[in-house]
Amino acid sequence: MWITAPPNCRAMQSSTGRAPPTIDVLPSELLMQVLQHLTVPTRLVCAQVCRRWADVVRAPVLWERLPVTATALDDYSTAARLMTLATAAKELDLGTVFEPPSAIAIDRAATLLLRCGELRTLRLLDMGQYTGGPNLLTVAGRSCLQLRELSLAECPGIFNPEALASLSDGCPRLEKLELLTDGEEIFGGDVAQCAAPFCRLLGRIQVLHVRADMLATSAGPVAAAIATGWCRFTRLREVTLDPPASPSPARATRVLLDIISGQGDQLQRLTVHSQVVTDAIAGQIAARVGLKGANLRHLHLDAGDKLTVWGLRQLLKCWPGLQSLSLVHCLSLGAEGFRLACQELPDLTRLRYQIAASPDAPAGSADVFRGTRLPPSLRVLQLYVTPTDEACGIRVGEPAFATALGGCRGLTHVTISWPACDDSLVACLLLTLPQLQCLHLLDCRLVTGKAWETLPPAGIRPADHASAAMLELTLANCPSLDDGSLSRLCTCSVATSLNWLWLDGTAVTPDCLTLLARECPSLLEVYIRWTELPTSNIEMWHHAAAVVNKNRDIHLRIDLPELANMGR
Repeated sequence: MWITAPPNCRAMQSSTGRAPPTIDVLPSELLMQVLQHLTVPTRLVCAQVCRRWADVVRAPVLWERLPVTATALDDYSTAARLMTLATAAKELDLGTVFEPPSAIAIDRAATLLLRCGELRTLRLLDMGQYTGGPNLLTVAGRSCLQLRELSLAECPGIFNPEALASLSDGCPRLEKLELLTDGEEIFGGDVAQCAAPFCRLLGRIQVLHVRADMLATSAGPVAAAIATGWCRFTRLREVTLDPPASPSPARATRVLLDIISGQGDQLQRLTVHSQVVTDAIAGQIAARVGLKGANLRHLHLDAGDKLTVWGLRQLLKCWPGLQSLSLVHCLSLGAEGFRLACQELPDLTRLRYQIAASPDAPAGSADVFRGTRLPPSLRVLQLYVTPTDEACGIRVGEPAFATALGGCRGLTHVTISWPACDDSLVACLLLTLPQLQCLHLLDCRLVTGKAWETLPPAGIRPADHASAAMLELTLANCPSLDDGSLSRLCTCSVATSLNWLWLDGTAVTPDCLTLLARECPSLLEVYIRWTELPTSNIEMWHHAAAVVNKNRDIHLRIDLPELANMGR
Protein backbone atom coordinates (compact mmCIF):
# COMPACT_ATOMS: atom_id res chain seq x y z
CA MET A 1 0.00 0.00 0.00
CA TRP A 2 1.37 3.41 -1.04
CA ILE A 3 0.78 6.24 1.40
CA THR A 4 1.45 9.87 0.43
CA ALA A 5 1.24 13.07 2.40
CA PRO A 6 -1.30 15.86 1.69
CA PRO A 7 -0.23 18.80 -0.52
CA ASN A 8 0.26 21.24 2.37
CA CYS A 9 2.73 18.92 4.07
CA ARG A 10 6.49 19.51 3.73
CA ALA A 11 7.00 15.90 2.78
CA MET A 12 4.91 16.57 -0.32
CA GLN A 13 6.89 19.54 -1.63
CA SER A 14 7.97 18.61 -5.14
CA SER A 15 8.40 20.18 -8.55
CA THR A 16 6.57 17.42 -10.37
CA GLY A 17 3.38 19.48 -10.62
CA ARG A 18 1.18 16.38 -10.50
CA ALA A 19 -2.22 16.55 -8.80
CA PRO A 20 -2.23 14.93 -5.35
CA PRO A 21 -4.11 11.66 -4.86
CA THR A 22 -7.78 11.97 -3.96
CA ILE A 23 -7.24 10.72 -0.43
CA ASP A 24 -4.94 13.68 0.28
CA VAL A 25 -7.73 16.21 -0.11
CA LEU A 26 -10.34 14.35 1.92
CA PRO A 27 -11.76 16.13 4.98
CA SER A 28 -10.58 14.70 8.27
CA GLU A 29 -14.00 13.17 8.98
CA LEU A 30 -13.98 11.18 5.73
CA LEU A 31 -10.33 10.23 6.16
CA MET A 32 -11.18 8.83 9.57
CA GLN A 33 -13.92 6.66 8.06
CA VAL A 34 -11.38 5.27 5.59
CA LEU A 35 -8.87 4.50 8.33
CA GLN A 36 -11.49 2.68 10.38
CA HIS A 37 -11.49 -0.11 7.79
CA LEU A 38 -7.74 -0.70 8.12
CA THR A 39 -6.00 -3.09 10.47
CA VAL A 40 -4.44 -1.74 13.65
CA PRO A 41 -0.81 -1.98 12.41
CA THR A 42 -1.76 -0.17 9.18
CA ARG A 43 -3.45 2.61 11.14
CA LEU A 44 -0.28 3.10 13.14
CA VAL A 45 1.75 3.32 9.91
CA CYS A 46 -0.63 6.01 8.65
CA ALA A 47 0.17 8.08 11.74
CA GLN A 48 3.73 8.47 10.43
CA VAL A 49 2.75 10.07 7.11
CA CYS A 50 2.32 13.65 8.29
CA ARG A 51 1.08 15.71 11.21
CA ARG A 52 -2.50 15.92 9.90
CA TRP A 53 -2.75 12.18 9.54
CA ALA A 54 -1.17 11.69 12.95
CA ASP A 55 -3.84 13.91 14.50
CA VAL A 56 -6.57 11.89 12.78
CA VAL A 57 -5.08 8.59 13.95
CA ARG A 58 -4.91 9.85 17.54
CA ALA A 59 -8.63 10.73 17.57
CA PRO A 60 -10.37 8.61 20.26
CA VAL A 61 -13.31 7.76 17.98
CA LEU A 62 -10.96 5.84 15.68
CA TRP A 63 -10.07 3.46 18.50
CA GLU A 64 -13.54 2.76 19.86
CA ARG A 65 -13.42 -0.57 18.04
CA LEU A 66 -10.14 -2.49 18.27
CA PRO A 67 -9.59 -5.64 16.17
CA VAL A 68 -6.29 -6.91 17.58
CA THR A 69 -4.56 -10.14 16.58
CA ALA A 70 -2.03 -12.06 18.61
CA THR A 71 0.53 -11.41 15.87
CA ALA A 72 0.15 -7.65 16.36
CA LEU A 73 0.70 -8.04 20.09
CA ASP A 74 3.88 -10.03 19.46
CA ASP A 75 5.36 -6.88 17.89
CA TYR A 76 6.69 -4.67 20.69
CA SER A 77 6.28 -1.31 18.94
CA THR A 78 2.68 -2.04 17.90
CA ALA A 79 1.77 -3.23 21.38
CA ALA A 80 3.37 -0.18 22.99
CA ARG A 81 1.38 2.22 20.80
CA LEU A 82 -1.83 0.32 21.50
CA MET A 83 -1.38 0.74 25.24
CA THR A 84 -1.68 4.52 24.86
CA LEU A 85 -4.56 4.47 22.38
CA ALA A 86 -6.78 1.76 23.90
CA THR A 87 -8.23 3.89 26.69
CA ALA A 88 -11.08 4.95 24.36
CA ALA A 89 -11.91 1.38 23.26
CA LYS A 90 -15.53 0.29 23.64
CA GLU A 91 -15.30 -2.87 21.52
CA LEU A 92 -12.28 -5.18 21.58
CA ASP A 93 -11.62 -8.28 19.46
CA LEU A 94 -8.66 -10.39 20.56
CA GLY A 95 -7.83 -13.51 18.61
CA THR A 96 -5.60 -15.61 16.43
CA VAL A 97 -6.05 -16.90 12.91
CA PHE A 98 -3.72 -19.77 12.14
CA GLU A 99 -1.82 -20.72 15.30
CA PRO A 100 -2.25 -20.50 19.08
CA PRO A 101 -1.16 -17.24 20.71
CA SER A 102 2.23 -16.97 22.33
CA ALA A 103 2.67 -16.38 26.04
CA ILE A 104 3.92 -12.87 25.26
CA ALA A 105 0.73 -12.10 23.30
CA ILE A 106 -1.50 -13.22 26.18
CA ASP A 107 0.53 -11.22 28.70
CA ARG A 108 0.25 -8.08 26.56
CA ALA A 109 -3.46 -8.73 25.97
CA ALA A 110 -3.95 -8.73 29.74
CA THR A 111 -2.08 -5.42 30.01
CA LEU A 112 -4.22 -4.02 27.19
CA LEU A 113 -7.42 -5.00 29.03
CA LEU A 114 -6.24 -3.15 32.12
CA ARG A 115 -6.30 0.08 30.08
CA CYS A 116 -9.76 -0.50 28.56
CA GLY A 117 -11.84 0.88 31.40
CA GLU A 118 -14.71 1.93 29.08
CA LEU A 119 -14.99 -1.42 27.29
CA ARG A 120 -18.54 -2.54 26.42
CA THR A 121 -17.90 -5.60 24.21
CA LEU A 122 -15.13 -8.20 24.47
CA ARG A 123 -14.61 -11.04 21.98
CA LEU A 124 -11.92 -13.66 22.47
CA LEU A 125 -10.98 -16.16 19.74
CA ASP A 126 -8.59 -18.95 20.67
CA MET A 127 -7.15 -16.93 23.55
CA GLY A 128 -7.10 -19.55 26.29
CA GLN A 129 -4.95 -19.46 29.40
CA TYR A 130 -1.46 -20.95 29.45
CA THR A 131 -0.04 -22.51 32.59
CA GLY A 132 1.03 -19.83 35.04
CA GLY A 133 -0.15 -16.99 32.81
CA PRO A 134 -2.89 -14.40 33.39
CA ASN A 135 -6.54 -15.24 32.82
CA LEU A 136 -8.04 -12.61 30.52
CA LEU A 137 -11.51 -12.96 32.06
CA THR A 138 -10.12 -12.33 35.53
CA VAL A 139 -8.42 -9.19 34.25
CA ALA A 140 -11.59 -8.06 32.46
CA GLY A 141 -13.67 -8.53 35.60
CA ARG A 142 -11.31 -6.29 37.55
CA SER A 143 -10.83 -3.51 35.00
CA CYS A 144 -13.80 -3.49 32.56
CA LEU A 145 -16.62 -2.48 34.87
CA GLN A 146 -18.83 -1.32 31.96
CA LEU A 147 -18.67 -4.67 30.12
CA ARG A 148 -22.02 -5.67 28.61
CA GLU A 149 -21.20 -8.35 26.01
CA LEU A 150 -18.75 -11.26 26.21
CA SER A 151 -18.04 -13.73 23.40
CA LEU A 152 -15.74 -16.75 23.78
CA ALA A 153 -14.83 -18.98 20.83
CA GLU A 154 -12.37 -21.86 21.17
CA CYS A 155 -10.90 -20.64 24.47
CA PRO A 156 -9.99 -23.82 26.39
CA GLY A 157 -9.49 -23.59 30.13
CA ILE A 158 -10.54 -19.95 30.38
CA PHE A 159 -13.34 -20.57 32.91
CA ASN A 160 -12.03 -21.15 36.42
CA PRO A 161 -13.53 -20.22 39.80
CA GLU A 162 -11.51 -17.00 40.07
CA ALA A 163 -12.43 -15.82 36.55
CA LEU A 164 -16.14 -16.59 37.03
CA ALA A 165 -16.24 -14.85 40.38
CA SER A 166 -14.42 -11.85 38.92
CA LEU A 167 -16.97 -11.53 36.10
CA SER A 168 -19.94 -11.94 38.43
CA ASP A 169 -18.70 -9.37 40.95
CA GLY A 170 -16.85 -6.92 38.70
CA CYS A 171 -19.16 -6.68 35.66
CA PRO A 172 -22.65 -5.94 36.99
CA ARG A 173 -23.86 -4.78 33.55
CA LEU A 174 -22.91 -7.99 31.72
CA GLU A 175 -26.06 -9.13 29.88
CA LYS A 176 -24.96 -10.96 26.71
CA LEU A 177 -22.88 -14.14 26.70
CA GLU A 178 -21.70 -16.18 23.69
CA LEU A 179 -20.08 -19.54 24.41
CA LEU A 180 -18.85 -21.17 21.20
CA THR A 181 -16.31 -23.41 22.90
CA ASP A 182 -16.72 -27.12 23.60
CA GLY A 183 -18.27 -27.54 27.03
CA GLU A 184 -15.72 -30.04 28.29
CA GLU A 185 -12.75 -27.80 27.40
CA ILE A 186 -13.87 -24.37 28.54
CA PHE A 187 -13.47 -25.15 32.25
CA GLY A 188 -10.05 -25.23 33.84
CA GLY A 189 -8.87 -25.97 37.35
CA ASP A 190 -11.29 -27.51 39.85
CA VAL A 191 -14.49 -27.93 37.85
CA ALA A 192 -16.57 -28.69 40.94
CA GLN A 193 -15.81 -25.22 42.27
CA CYS A 194 -16.88 -23.67 38.93
CA ALA A 195 -20.48 -24.87 39.17
CA ALA A 196 -21.85 -22.31 41.61
CA PRO A 197 -20.19 -19.16 40.17
CA PHE A 198 -20.97 -20.28 36.60
CA CYS A 199 -24.65 -20.78 37.37
CA ARG A 200 -24.73 -17.47 39.24
CA LEU A 201 -23.33 -15.79 36.13
CA LEU A 202 -25.87 -17.49 33.84
CA GLY A 203 -28.68 -16.39 36.12
CA ARG A 204 -27.88 -12.74 35.30
CA ILE A 205 -27.56 -13.14 31.53
CA GLN A 206 -30.31 -11.74 29.30
CA VAL A 207 -28.97 -12.79 25.87
CA LEU A 208 -27.43 -16.26 25.59
CA HIS A 209 -25.78 -17.79 22.49
CA VAL A 210 -24.36 -21.31 22.92
CA ARG A 211 -23.92 -24.56 21.07
CA ALA A 212 -26.95 -26.75 21.55
CA ASP A 213 -25.09 -29.33 23.64
CA MET A 214 -22.58 -27.05 25.35
CA LEU A 215 -24.27 -26.84 28.75
CA ALA A 216 -25.29 -30.50 28.74
CA THR A 217 -21.78 -31.74 27.88
CA SER A 218 -20.04 -29.45 30.36
CA ALA A 219 -18.04 -31.19 33.04
CA GLY A 220 -20.22 -33.14 35.48
CA PRO A 221 -20.76 -30.66 38.34
CA VAL A 222 -21.85 -27.85 36.04
CA ALA A 223 -24.28 -30.01 34.06
CA ALA A 224 -25.64 -31.42 37.31
CA ALA A 225 -26.09 -27.93 38.75
CA ILE A 226 -28.16 -26.88 35.75
CA ALA A 227 -30.17 -30.10 35.69
CA THR A 228 -31.02 -29.94 39.40
CA GLY A 229 -32.24 -26.38 39.22
CA TRP A 230 -29.32 -24.47 40.75
CA CYS A 231 -29.41 -22.24 37.73
CA ARG A 232 -32.65 -20.51 36.84
CA PHE A 233 -32.62 -18.53 33.60
CA THR A 234 -34.96 -15.96 35.10
CA ARG A 235 -33.66 -12.97 33.10
CA LEU A 236 -33.20 -14.49 29.66
CA ARG A 237 -34.77 -12.46 26.85
CA GLU A 238 -32.97 -14.00 23.84
CA VAL A 239 -31.56 -17.50 23.32
CA THR A 240 -29.66 -18.83 20.29
CA LEU A 241 -28.68 -22.50 20.08
CA ASP A 242 -26.13 -23.39 17.39
CA PRO A 243 -25.66 -26.92 16.01
CA PRO A 244 -23.86 -29.19 18.49
CA ALA A 245 -20.18 -29.93 18.00
CA SER A 246 -20.99 -33.65 18.03
CA PRO A 247 -24.24 -35.52 17.35
CA SER A 248 -25.98 -35.57 20.73
CA PRO A 249 -29.69 -34.80 20.24
CA ALA A 250 -30.66 -36.01 23.70
CA ARG A 251 -28.26 -33.66 25.48
CA ALA A 252 -29.12 -30.74 23.23
CA THR A 253 -32.82 -31.37 23.81
CA ARG A 254 -32.30 -31.33 27.56
CA VAL A 255 -30.63 -27.92 27.33
CA LEU A 256 -33.53 -26.55 25.31
CA LEU A 257 -36.14 -27.86 27.74
CA ASP A 258 -34.19 -26.65 30.79
CA ILE A 259 -33.98 -23.14 29.36
CA ILE A 260 -37.66 -23.00 28.44
CA SER A 261 -38.72 -24.42 31.81
CA GLY A 262 -36.67 -21.97 33.85
CA GLN A 263 -37.05 -18.82 31.81
CA GLY A 264 -40.25 -17.59 33.46
CA ASP A 265 -42.13 -15.14 31.29
CA GLN A 266 -39.12 -13.08 30.12
CA LEU A 267 -38.06 -15.01 27.01
CA GLN A 268 -38.90 -13.03 23.87
CA ARG A 269 -36.64 -14.47 21.14
CA LEU A 270 -35.70 -18.13 20.56
CA THR A 271 -33.43 -19.27 17.72
CA VAL A 272 -32.65 -22.97 17.27
CA HIS A 273 -30.24 -23.81 14.45
CA SER A 274 -29.77 -27.44 15.44
CA GLN A 275 -32.23 -30.08 14.28
CA VAL A 276 -33.39 -31.08 17.76
CA VAL A 277 -37.01 -29.89 17.59
CA THR A 278 -39.17 -32.91 16.75
CA ASP A 279 -42.86 -33.58 17.24
CA ALA A 280 -42.10 -35.22 20.58
CA ILE A 281 -40.03 -32.25 21.75
CA ALA A 282 -42.74 -29.85 20.58
CA GLY A 283 -45.23 -31.74 22.73
CA GLN A 284 -42.92 -31.55 25.76
CA ILE A 285 -42.42 -27.82 25.21
CA ALA A 286 -46.19 -27.33 25.08
CA ALA A 287 -46.57 -29.24 28.35
CA ARG A 288 -43.83 -27.30 30.12
CA VAL A 289 -44.50 -23.82 28.90
CA GLY A 290 -48.12 -23.27 29.86
CA LEU A 291 -48.57 -19.59 30.48
CA LYS A 292 -44.82 -18.98 30.84
CA GLY A 293 -44.24 -18.71 27.11
CA ALA A 294 -46.95 -16.19 26.42
CA ASN A 295 -44.41 -13.38 25.91
CA LEU A 296 -42.31 -15.07 23.19
CA ARG A 297 -42.34 -12.79 20.15
CA HIS A 298 -39.66 -14.16 17.78
CA LEU A 299 -39.09 -17.82 16.85
CA HIS A 300 -36.55 -19.23 14.37
CA LEU A 301 -36.35 -22.98 13.77
CA ASP A 302 -34.02 -24.96 11.55
CA ALA A 303 -35.74 -28.22 12.33
CA GLY A 304 -34.98 -30.59 9.47
CA ASP A 305 -37.47 -33.31 8.57
CA LYS A 306 -38.53 -34.37 12.08
CA LEU A 307 -41.01 -31.58 12.76
CA THR A 308 -44.42 -32.08 11.14
CA VAL A 309 -47.53 -29.94 11.03
CA TRP A 310 -48.74 -31.53 14.28
CA GLY A 311 -45.61 -30.42 16.13
CA LEU A 312 -45.77 -26.93 14.61
CA ARG A 313 -49.37 -26.61 15.79
CA GLN A 314 -48.29 -27.43 19.36
CA LEU A 315 -45.63 -24.73 19.27
CA LEU A 316 -47.94 -22.08 17.84
CA LYS A 317 -50.52 -22.82 20.53
CA CYS A 318 -47.84 -22.14 23.15
CA TRP A 319 -46.86 -18.81 21.61
CA PRO A 320 -49.94 -17.26 19.95
CA GLY A 321 -48.46 -13.77 20.25
CA LEU A 322 -45.53 -14.42 17.90
CA GLN A 323 -44.63 -11.40 15.79
CA SER A 324 -41.74 -12.98 13.85
CA LEU A 325 -41.56 -16.58 12.61
CA SER A 326 -38.77 -18.20 10.59
CA LEU A 327 -38.98 -21.85 9.53
CA VAL A 328 -35.98 -23.01 7.49
CA HIS A 329 -35.20 -26.54 6.26
CA CYS A 330 -38.41 -27.83 7.84
CA LEU A 331 -38.76 -30.46 5.15
CA SER A 332 -41.94 -32.12 6.43
CA LEU A 333 -44.17 -29.07 6.76
CA GLY A 334 -44.94 -28.17 3.16
CA ALA A 335 -47.55 -25.61 2.20
CA GLU A 336 -49.84 -26.80 4.98
CA GLY A 337 -47.42 -25.47 7.57
CA PHE A 338 -47.38 -22.12 5.79
CA ARG A 339 -51.17 -21.92 5.91
CA LEU A 340 -51.18 -22.95 9.57
CA ALA A 341 -48.74 -20.17 10.52
CA CYS A 342 -50.86 -17.56 8.73
CA GLN A 343 -54.00 -18.86 10.42
CA GLU A 344 -52.77 -19.21 14.01
CA LEU A 345 -50.68 -16.02 14.35
CA PRO A 346 -52.87 -12.92 13.96
CA ASP A 347 -50.13 -10.53 15.17
CA LEU A 348 -47.43 -11.80 12.79
CA THR A 349 -45.33 -9.02 11.22
CA ARG A 350 -42.40 -11.03 9.76
CA LEU A 351 -42.66 -14.47 8.14
CA ARG A 352 -39.79 -16.42 6.60
CA TYR A 353 -40.77 -19.82 5.27
CA GLN A 354 -39.01 -22.44 3.21
CA ILE A 355 -41.11 -25.06 1.42
CA ALA A 356 -39.47 -28.32 0.44
CA ALA A 357 -40.80 -29.62 -2.87
CA SER A 358 -40.46 -33.37 -3.22
CA PRO A 359 -42.57 -36.37 -4.28
CA ASP A 360 -43.05 -37.21 -0.58
CA ALA A 361 -44.22 -33.70 0.39
CA PRO A 362 -47.49 -33.48 2.34
CA ALA A 363 -50.74 -33.23 0.46
CA GLY A 364 -51.69 -29.70 -0.51
CA SER A 365 -48.17 -28.60 -1.34
CA ALA A 366 -48.95 -28.03 -5.01
CA ASP A 367 -50.72 -24.67 -4.68
CA VAL A 368 -48.95 -22.67 -2.00
CA PHE A 369 -51.62 -20.02 -1.42
CA ARG A 370 -54.73 -22.19 -1.80
CA GLY A 371 -56.94 -21.43 1.18
CA THR A 372 -54.36 -19.05 2.68
CA ARG A 373 -55.10 -15.61 4.09
CA LEU A 374 -52.05 -13.61 5.11
CA PRO A 375 -52.31 -11.84 8.50
CA PRO A 376 -53.29 -8.16 8.13
CA SER A 377 -50.37 -7.15 10.36
CA LEU A 378 -47.74 -8.80 8.11
CA ARG A 379 -45.03 -6.42 6.89
CA VAL A 380 -42.18 -8.70 5.75
CA LEU A 381 -42.69 -11.92 3.76
CA GLN A 382 -39.84 -14.21 2.65
CA LEU A 383 -40.95 -17.36 0.83
CA TYR A 384 -38.55 -19.92 -0.64
CA VAL A 385 -39.15 -23.15 -2.52
CA THR A 386 -36.44 -25.83 -2.66
CA PRO A 387 -35.22 -27.36 -4.83
CA THR A 388 -35.44 -24.61 -7.44
CA ASP A 389 -36.51 -26.94 -10.21
CA GLU A 390 -39.25 -26.24 -12.72
CA ALA A 391 -40.43 -29.83 -12.32
CA CYS A 392 -40.74 -29.62 -8.55
CA GLY A 393 -44.55 -29.53 -8.72
CA ILE A 394 -44.97 -26.27 -6.81
CA ARG A 395 -47.34 -23.81 -8.42
CA VAL A 396 -49.03 -20.59 -7.37
CA GLY A 397 -52.49 -19.89 -8.70
CA GLU A 398 -53.09 -16.21 -9.45
CA PRO A 399 -56.64 -16.10 -7.95
CA ALA A 400 -55.48 -17.70 -4.70
CA PHE A 401 -52.42 -15.45 -4.64
CA ALA A 402 -54.50 -12.30 -5.10
CA THR A 403 -56.94 -13.42 -2.41
CA ALA A 404 -54.10 -14.07 0.05
CA LEU A 405 -52.61 -10.63 -0.59
CA GLY A 406 -55.96 -8.86 -0.47
CA GLY A 407 -56.14 -8.75 3.30
CA CYS A 408 -52.49 -7.79 3.76
CA ARG A 409 -52.14 -4.36 2.19
CA GLY A 410 -49.45 -3.31 4.67
CA LEU A 411 -46.70 -5.53 3.22
CA THR A 412 -43.54 -3.48 2.66
CA HIS A 413 -40.84 -6.13 2.02
CA VAL A 414 -41.36 -9.24 -0.12
CA THR A 415 -38.73 -11.83 -1.08
CA ILE A 416 -39.84 -14.73 -3.27
CA SER A 417 -37.84 -17.60 -4.74
CA TRP A 418 -39.84 -20.19 -6.65
CA PRO A 419 -39.73 -21.44 -10.26
CA ALA A 420 -43.48 -20.75 -10.71
CA CYS A 421 -43.05 -16.97 -10.51
CA ASP A 422 -44.30 -15.49 -13.80
CA ASP A 423 -45.62 -12.23 -15.27
CA SER A 424 -49.08 -12.52 -13.74
CA LEU A 425 -47.74 -13.03 -10.22
CA VAL A 426 -45.30 -10.12 -10.48
CA ALA A 427 -48.06 -7.83 -11.74
CA CYS A 428 -50.35 -9.07 -8.97
CA LEU A 429 -47.74 -8.12 -6.36
CA LEU A 430 -47.22 -4.64 -7.76
CA LEU A 431 -50.93 -3.92 -8.30
CA THR A 432 -52.15 -5.27 -4.95
CA LEU A 433 -49.67 -3.95 -2.37
CA PRO A 434 -49.82 -0.14 -2.09
CA GLN A 435 -47.06 0.11 0.54
CA LEU A 436 -44.55 -2.25 -1.09
CA GLN A 437 -41.04 -0.79 -0.82
CA CYS A 438 -38.67 -3.72 -1.41
CA LEU A 439 -39.32 -6.56 -3.86
CA HIS A 440 -36.71 -9.30 -4.33
CA LEU A 441 -37.54 -11.92 -6.97
CA LEU A 442 -34.80 -14.55 -6.90
CA ASP A 443 -36.05 -16.82 -9.71
CA CYS A 444 -37.42 -14.95 -12.74
CA ARG A 445 -37.04 -17.60 -15.43
CA LEU A 446 -40.71 -17.20 -16.41
CA VAL A 447 -40.84 -13.40 -16.12
CA THR A 448 -40.92 -11.41 -19.39
CA GLY A 449 -41.53 -7.79 -20.33
CA LYS A 450 -45.30 -8.33 -20.14
CA ALA A 451 -45.09 -8.02 -16.36
CA TRP A 452 -44.59 -4.26 -16.66
CA GLU A 453 -47.17 -3.55 -19.37
CA THR A 454 -50.07 -3.59 -16.90
CA LEU A 455 -48.47 -1.00 -14.61
CA PRO A 456 -49.33 2.71 -14.90
CA PRO A 457 -46.68 4.84 -16.63
CA ALA A 458 -44.48 7.32 -14.80
CA GLY A 459 -46.11 10.67 -14.13
CA ILE A 460 -49.58 9.16 -13.63
CA ARG A 461 -50.66 8.63 -10.07
CA PRO A 462 -51.27 4.91 -9.58
CA ALA A 463 -54.44 3.55 -8.09
CA ASP A 464 -54.72 3.43 -4.33
CA HIS A 465 -54.09 -0.31 -4.35
CA ALA A 466 -50.93 -0.21 -6.52
CA SER A 467 -47.31 0.16 -5.40
CA ALA A 468 -46.22 3.79 -5.55
CA ALA A 469 -43.00 4.00 -3.51
CA MET A 470 -40.78 1.12 -4.61
CA LEU A 471 -37.27 1.63 -3.22
CA GLU A 472 -35.51 -1.69 -3.91
CA LEU A 473 -35.96 -4.20 -6.74
CA THR A 474 -34.11 -7.45 -7.42
CA LEU A 475 -34.59 -9.47 -10.61
CA ALA A 476 -32.37 -12.56 -10.46
CA ASN A 477 -32.04 -15.39 -12.97
CA CYS A 478 -34.00 -13.38 -15.54
CA PRO A 479 -32.64 -14.27 -19.03
CA SER A 480 -35.56 -12.63 -20.84
CA LEU A 481 -34.84 -9.16 -19.44
CA ASP A 482 -33.26 -7.15 -22.26
CA ASP A 483 -33.01 -3.42 -22.97
CA GLY A 484 -36.57 -3.30 -24.29
CA SER A 485 -38.05 -4.95 -21.21
CA LEU A 486 -35.93 -2.77 -18.94
CA SER A 487 -37.12 0.32 -20.82
CA ARG A 488 -40.75 -0.61 -20.15
CA LEU A 489 -39.90 -1.14 -16.49
CA CYS A 490 -38.15 2.23 -16.19
CA THR A 491 -41.14 4.08 -17.63
CA CYS A 492 -43.51 2.60 -15.03
CA SER A 493 -44.58 4.49 -11.94
CA VAL A 494 -42.86 1.99 -9.61
CA ALA A 495 -39.44 2.87 -11.07
CA THR A 496 -39.57 6.61 -10.41
CA SER A 497 -38.68 6.18 -6.73
CA LEU A 498 -36.19 3.29 -7.07
CA ASN A 499 -33.01 3.72 -5.00
CA TRP A 500 -31.49 0.25 -5.46
CA LEU A 501 -31.64 -2.10 -8.47
CA TRP A 502 -30.10 -5.58 -8.75
CA LEU A 503 -30.13 -7.38 -12.13
CA ASP A 504 -28.70 -10.91 -12.23
CA GLY A 505 -28.48 -13.19 -15.25
CA THR A 506 -30.12 -10.78 -17.71
CA ALA A 507 -29.59 -9.91 -21.39
CA VAL A 508 -29.14 -6.15 -21.03
CA THR A 509 -26.44 -4.24 -22.93
CA PRO A 510 -24.25 -1.26 -21.91
CA ASP A 511 -26.95 1.09 -23.24
CA CYS A 512 -29.09 0.18 -20.22
CA LEU A 513 -26.85 2.26 -17.95
CA THR A 514 -27.73 5.45 -19.81
CA LEU A 515 -31.39 4.44 -19.77
CA LEU A 516 -31.37 3.89 -16.00
CA ALA A 517 -29.63 7.19 -15.35
CA ARG A 518 -32.19 9.05 -17.48
CA GLU A 519 -35.44 7.37 -16.43
CA CYS A 520 -34.83 6.68 -12.72
CA PRO A 521 -34.11 10.04 -11.04
CA SER A 522 -33.87 8.59 -7.52
CA LEU A 523 -31.54 5.72 -8.38
CA LEU A 524 -28.48 5.53 -6.11
CA GLU A 525 -27.04 2.06 -6.67
CA VAL A 526 -27.12 -0.47 -9.53
CA TYR A 527 -25.70 -4.00 -9.47
CA ILE A 528 -25.54 -5.94 -12.74
CA ARG A 529 -24.21 -9.49 -12.89
CA TRP A 530 -23.70 -12.12 -15.59
CA THR A 531 -22.35 -15.61 -15.66
CA GLU A 532 -21.22 -15.43 -19.31
CA LEU A 533 -20.31 -12.44 -21.47
CA PRO A 534 -18.14 -12.03 -24.60
CA THR A 535 -14.79 -10.43 -23.86
CA SER A 536 -15.35 -7.83 -26.61
CA ASN A 537 -18.10 -6.14 -24.58
CA ILE A 538 -15.96 -5.27 -21.58
CA GLU A 539 -14.63 -2.01 -23.02
CA MET A 540 -18.17 -0.95 -23.90
CA TRP A 541 -19.24 -1.44 -20.29
CA HIS A 542 -16.21 0.52 -19.11
CA HIS A 543 -17.14 3.44 -21.35
CA ALA A 544 -20.85 3.41 -20.45
CA ALA A 545 -20.07 3.29 -16.74
CA ALA A 546 -17.66 6.22 -17.05
CA VAL A 547 -20.25 8.34 -18.88
CA VAL A 548 -22.98 7.64 -16.33
CA ASN A 549 -20.72 8.30 -13.36
CA LYS A 550 -19.76 11.65 -14.86
CA ASN A 551 -23.35 12.89 -15.02
CA ARG A 552 -25.07 11.12 -12.13
CA ASP A 553 -24.15 10.24 -8.58
CA ILE A 554 -24.91 6.53 -8.99
CA HIS A 555 -22.87 3.72 -7.51
CA LEU A 556 -22.39 1.16 -10.29
CA ARG A 557 -21.21 -2.38 -9.69
CA ILE A 558 -20.69 -4.55 -12.76
CA ASP A 559 -19.88 -8.21 -12.12
CA LEU A 560 -18.57 -10.02 -15.21
CA PRO A 561 -16.61 -13.25 -15.62
CA GLU A 562 -13.53 -11.25 -16.68
CA LEU A 563 -14.33 -8.18 -14.54
CA ALA A 564 -15.00 -9.20 -10.97
CA ASN A 565 -15.87 -5.76 -9.65
CA MET A 566 -15.94 -2.33 -11.25
CA GLY A 567 -16.72 0.48 -8.81
CA ARG A 568 -17.30 4.14 -9.33
